[in-house]
Amino acid sequence: MTEPAPTPKVNRGAYDIRKGAAGYASIMGSVSGFTVPTVILVFTVAHQQAKSHPADFTLIVGLLVLSLLGCLASAFAFSAISGEEYLTPNLPAATMYVGVGVVVSIVSIIASFEILAHIYLKTATGFFAAITAGGGLTGAIFNGLSVVDDWEMRINRPELGSSDWLVSRRHAHAWAARLCGIGCFPVLLGLALYWDHIGIRLTATTAQAFGGAGIFLTTASIICGTLRTLHASSETIDKGVTRAEAIALQSILGISLLTLMLVLPS
Repeated sequence: MTEPAPTPKVNRGAYDIRKGAAGYASIMGSVSGFTVPTVILVFTVAHQQAKSHPADFTLIVGLLVLSLLGCLASAFAFSAISGEEYLTPNLPAATMYVGVGVVVSIVSIIASFEILAHIYLKTATGFFAAITAGGGLTGAIFNGLSVVDDWEMRINRPELGSSDWLVSRRHAHAWAARLCGIGCFPVLLGLALYWDHIGIRLTATTAQAFGGAGIFLTTASIICGTLRTLHASSETIDKGVTRAEAIALQSILGISLLTLMLVLPS
């Protein structure tokens, strides 16, 4: 008597974005805890150099507060994504929105250290600028790859429907590469301009405005990401990430990082 052939394993894709979001939530919560003592440190030492570097210290505080708020808000947003009971097409899109705020928040922390180096250790400014750019490149790549999740989650899940613009895994990978390029090119441009000593020098007033704009961008992207977790009112509506959304989010992220690189003192 022959044994029955084993039932072939159904390919359900290779990634569950809810599990990833759960890990991201704890990471961002930990990073937000790191920014608090950094802010306290800056206020402790600021009285010694604040008169000679008012714009720099204003920008540092603005970037750190931006990071604190962004990391805390993104931790809650990722927790909301990880708490979803069912895997639905709107979750990768929500992650891309939140990812913009996450990347800006983390890169802002690194950028604040570049400004501190400019004040206290000028020989290390280029090193920290390169690390800032590296953080921006890494974040832009991670965020661009989220479109692959939109394709992977639909494999052998007919109840999720097909993507409106991604027709195959190869096509999804090709678009992910394009989106990574859209996010990375402005960062590389900003680093090149930094090395050529081309940038924007802020005053104390414009540094406050820059920090406020960064806080608005970060919180707005995270709030939009949280709202993106809302489910469609009809099963016929696909709320997966659209091509326009992906391009716009990566463009906004890249331009934001370029602007950050331009305001760093070289």
